[in-house]
Amino acid sequence: MAEKNANTPDFYSNAVQFESSVWDLKLHFRQLDQSGEKADLEHRGTVTVPWLQAKIMLFYLQLNLAIHEDNNGTVSVPTSVLPIPPDEIDKGDFFSESLKALYRQLYSKMFAPAE
Repeated sequence: MAEKNANTPDFYSNAVQFESSVWDLKLHFRQLDQSGEKADLEHRGTVTVPWLQAKIMLFYLQLNLAIHEDNNGTVSVPTSVLPIPPDEIDKGDFFSESLKALYRQLYSKMFAPAE
């Protein structure tokens, strides 16, 4: 593992917003702050990666999640923060039929109740 550069900041994020272009994927990292009268998402940092790196990163992210769950059990996701259910995606025409099918497949794989 590479050594950390002393000039590189560390930060915590519990929310990520995605922005995409033909060239790359931009990830806006934010942190929920509930200390005021109204909850707010504070900006923590932005990272932009080309699609090639995003694809490789996805592989390693899935692998690390699988290793973590193998060692520690399934990561439970509260219903209140689950992505939009597939039946809601099916109502719109934003996604093609093949992307709707992929969404249903990924949703089922990631968030189906443990058996």
